[in-house]
Amino acid sequence: MADFTYAEWAQAEIARLRELYLVATEECIEARLDLGQHHELLSELEALLAGHPLRERLWAARILALYRSGRQADALRAYQQLRETLSEELGIAPSPPLVALEASVLRQQASLEWWPRTNSASHLPVARSTFVGRDEELTQLKRLVQETGLVTVVGAGGVGKTRLALEVAHALVGDYDDLRLAELAALSEPALVVPEISRACDVREEPNRAQLDTLVDALRTRHLLLVLDNCEHLLDSAAGVADSILRGAPQVSILATSRQPLRIAGERVWRAPSLPVPGTDDLSPETLSSFDSVRLFAAGHNHWVPRSRAIDFDREDLVSCERSLLTV
Repeated sequence: MADFTYAEWAQAEIARLRELYLVATEECIEARLDLGQHHELLSELEALLAGHPLRERLWAARILALYRSGRQADALRAYQQLRETLSEELGIAPSPPLVALEASVLRQQASLEWWPRTNSASHLPVARSTFVGRDEELTQLKRLVQETGLVTVVGAGGVGKTRLALEVAHALVGDYDDLRLAELAALSEPALVVPEISRACDVREEPNRAQLDTLVDALRTRHLLLVLDNCEHLLDSAAGVADSILRGAPQVSILATSRQPLRIAGERVWRAPSLPVPGTDDLSPETLSSFDSVRLFAAGHNHWVPRSRAIDFDREDLVSCERSLLTV
């Protein structure tokens, strides 16, 4: 509309297009904040606010960009500047979202931090051995995790719950922005569960605030799969924390391992079966090697036999593996 800038009939259309442009600019800035470009946006936001000092979305973006750049004091000063501008120009106070943003900056809430969307597999331990068998179990468990917010893998000690859960988590890398593992086996006190999960999720403790509230608030907007491993000896505490996370962070899914269910609302319990073993020792090497239990034992056997024998695993080795399994 450049040729009709001063035409009376064009003013409404000019105003409409100008508003569309500003809204698109605001949405672009918010998208760039999601990408972690807070440093680059500071000068652009300052220039935009010089021309549009009453746009609250621009002020919110500037306050957030300043805070994420490590400038908390400047972020608070920007809020004060906005409040003074609105009071002088319009006689009003900032909107509730801006008031809430100032309170979050004052409390240094973890939810204000920028979380990069990286390859989540880097946050899970790398397997040091080959995962043997359990193809059907992996498929079932993966589907369950995709369908519900909490799945607990239960079973006796040594049945392979942890390894199975981690294999499922690795298989779901593309379904989540982030995957984290909280290992509870070494914890001796229920009070240590929240700090351990917070550490696993890179959530910092906030002064004068319950750490569970800080954790839930930080996870509220994260699309995360959290693996809680070995919950059985801290069952009540682990269940309470899991329940709080699921209620307050709708995009978080939890895959837990335990000898007993957590027994909270929405939990799907999946019992890890033992690997099947041969029923007789009068089997061919080919038949024996079809059993996952024999293949797993053979994989472990290959780690300690001499290298020359590890290459040629003959019938005598397979029968020895089978007898050992049956004895166990």
